[in-house]
Amino acid sequence: MFATATPQVVSVGGLTGIRYGFSGLEKAGGVHEQRIGYVTFDGRILYVITTAVDPASTTGSFGKLENLQRFEPLLKEVVSRLQLPIRK
Repeated sequence: MFATATPQVVSVGGLTGIRYGFSGLEKAGGVHEQRIGYVTFDGRILYVITTAVDPASTTGSFGKLENLQRFEPLLKEVVSRLQLPIRK
């Protein structure tokens, strides 16, 4: 089974962006996989920031759902305070 999070308009480094996500659910209940992402565009560069709990991934993933849940408020803060757009 699959469940999506409602997309939200958020600040991503001072630019208008979207927070999105989804969860892969087990038939017996519980979350098998969960992803959280932020995306924005400055007219030149598309910025995509993601993290997850994904047992099949070897990089960029938390090992436990609880760890992702504890990290998510910090991620939200970091994403909102990024200095965008990036200049050459």
